[in-house]
Formats: sequence, structure tokens, C-alpha cells
Amino acid sequence: MHRSPQSGMRTGWANFATTGKPGWAPYDPQARTTRGYHAEPITQLQPEEPSRRIWSPHHFDTLDLTS
Repeated sequence: MHRSPQSGMRTGWANFATTGKPGWAPYDPQARTTRGYHAEPITQLQPEEPSRRIWSPHHFDTLDLTS
């Protein structure tokens, strides 16, 4: 039986909130893997890596959203 992507995401967040462990390996900045929620959840290389490289030298200040 396959779980829906929503169910897998909800379970991961609940596990992380209660134990600090979502159910997969911690983020590794060298490998840059990310969790993907498809019909079958997978851990994969960051799909937006080219975009990340383009924007990586730019630093943005936080926006004041209180006003």
C-alpha cells in the first residue's frame, strides 16, 4: 500500500516536531540532497541546483513585513 505525498509529508513533519528526526538522513551541504514527495517519496539531488548556483553570490536582506 502506498501512502499519499500529503501523508508522507505530514508524517515527516510530525516526526520532526516530536523527535527532531523526520525519518531520513540530515541535510548534507556537500551533497545538497532534498526530500521529494512524489507517488513514492525519494531523497534526491536538489532539482534547482543550477538556479541555486546563479543566485548563491547574492545576499538579500530580510523584508520588514510588520508595516
